[in-house]
Amino acid sequence: MGKATPLACDFRLRYVGLMKRIFEPTRRGFLAGSLALLSARPSSAQGPLVLRAAEAKLPFGDALLATPAFNDLPAGPELRLRKGEPFALRLENGLDFGLRFRAQGLRGKAVTGHDTPVRPGETREIVLTPPDAGSFVYACGSENGRQAARTLFLSGALVVTADQPPVADRDLVLAVNTITVPGETGAVPFRRSVFVNGSSVLDLRARPGERLRLRFVNLAQDALAGLKLPAGARVVALDGQPCDPFPPLDGIGVLPPLGRADVVLDIAPGTSSPLIVGDAFEGRDLVKITVEGERVGERFLAERLPDNPGLAKEIPFRSAARATWKVPGPVADPLVFVKTGASVVLTLENDATPRALLLEGQSARHLDALDDGWKPWWHDTVIAAPGETVRLAFVPTETGRFALDLVPLEGTDAPARAWVEVDQS
Repeated sequence: MGKATPLACDFRLRYVGLMKRIFEPTRRGFLAGSLALLSARPSSAQGPLVLRAAEAKLPFGDALLATPAFNDLPAGPELRLRKGEPFALRLENGLDFGLRFRAQGLRGKAVTGHDTPVRPGETREIVLTPPDAGSFVYACGSENGRQAARTLFLSGALVVTADQPPVADRDLVLAVNTITVPGETGAVPFRRSVFVNGSSVLDLRARPGERLRLRFVNLAQDALAGLKLPAGARVVALDGQPCDPFPPLDGIGVLPPLGRADVVLDIAPGTSSPLIVGDAFEGRDLVKITVEGERVGERFLAERLPDNPGLAKEIPFRSAARATWKVPGPVADPLVFVKTGASVVLTLENDATPRALLLEGQSARHLDALDDGWKPWWHDTVIAAPGETVRLAFVPTETGRFALDLVPLEGTDAPARAWVEVDQS
């Protein structure tokens, strides 16, 4: 393990109380630990969209921060796609290192053209054909995973829509990105800032009686997003997949890198304003919702999102292919070999470093300790606390090689990658 950085010390000293609650092995604790906010400036896209990755100078406090970014923006353009319809984008790599493209949360072989890194100076067409409606995120990481500090702005929100009964009057993306840079003095070893849709504080307006669907997306590729939500907020989807609505524990939620949570918020008549979404780590305001205007009249809104029929209703454990990833340690290639339609049970035994596990092309159930059930949500991003054992189950439905990326949330350890290889049954 690498030597701890100032960020690692900050994680231990300042976040430890919140982390203990988040990682408490109970259903309510897991609910809190699964939630986080994310925001990106919305913009419709009619492909092929051009994403140019290049060095940019973006506002950071009172100065400019030189960093790689998409199209010189603090958040990549928001993409809104239709379920099942192909969408083409053109990725231009103007950086001096190779880029790996990912569309986090899109299941199966929904992305073509991303199997190999995009080299410096190369232009690549990538096609997305999303099989599910929901909230997702696209991102580029460095080819070898060691330049994460240089890829903070290479991500954006990806929203997939379908013909469904509305659950809210308005649908808003809140793309959260956490930026940490070295400080100017030894007394201030680093600086941390959180942006929402590219702003340090986002101002929204809502009417009395209105219901908002807030799609929180964590654009950060190596940092958690911690949020304090207004009273009455209910989670209706995690990592793009619908769930039974529930209130987050104490109104606090944390999303892993590239994690997502859809929240509905009813603006009750007589609500005092503004309503605040805060940074649960720093305690400052991120989003201010001012309530004004005429009350919204009667209309029909669904209480929950429809279930995704593409996800397995049952995951047989007895015949499952099983694999254990002990961190740190060598990883077999592939870590798991399985036929389509067969169950996979993956066990991650984490060391003393908090990490996030990102699944490519799969949505998984978080298993209970005794292999006798699972938490009632689907995930493709999972937090592994120091010393924790995480167990996941999923059923691959398409052939191919799908990555499992392990991202350290502190220290100087490098990211690690393993593979799930799926063959025809």
